[in-house]
Amino acid sequence: MKKLFLLLIIALTTFSSYSQPESQWKFGLHATPSVKWLTSTTDGVKSGGAKVGFSYGLVAEYFFGSRYSFCSGIDFSYRGGNLKYADTKYNYNLQYLEVPITIKMHTKEMDKKLFYAKFGLSPGWSLGTKGDEVPGGVNDFYLALKIGGGAEYEISDQTMIFAGLVWNNGFIDAFKSSDISVKNNSVELEIGILF
Repeated sequence: MKKLFLLLIIALTTFSSYSQPESQWKFGLHATPSVKWLTSTTDGVKSGGAKVGFSYGLVAEYFFGSRYSFCSGIDFSYRGGNLKYADTKYNYNLQYLEVPITIKMHTKEMDKKLFYAKFGLSPGWSLGTKGDEVPGGVNDFYLALKIGGGAEYEISDQTMIFAGLVWNNGFIDAFKSSDISVKNNSVELEIGILF
């Protein structure tokens, strides 16, 4: 846990060290309930259905134009799902520390609201697993394609609340075992505030 707090401090220090005008930066928080599942291309291994997941964390947004921004942050994410193989259903709950990296495109603000779309990657590192025994253990590194969109609403000067849908499509096998190929996937409802 001490390593996680140290990483968090280093990341926040890095974000704040840039000598850019204050108006080009926004920081915030998000809470993101999700529907998560595992997929497999291995013969005899099938998805055992979706589960409810959750992630939360910090948001950092840097504007490089009036309607374009670079977004990152630090997320604690709970992923995984169910798998069926050898006539048995297995349950996996996987936890990751993620640092999403996306480009965000905004519409022009009208009546204190705007819409946005974003696209990028979400690399992460395993923090552990719960549930059934994982074949060969969990891979230390996680990477997913991240695509989403939503809306923002200004509640006061320079303070926005936002909500959107995000799809995460895992690129890297979740398990270390070479006998089974399993990927993390999720659809997320992202809710948060930017200051």
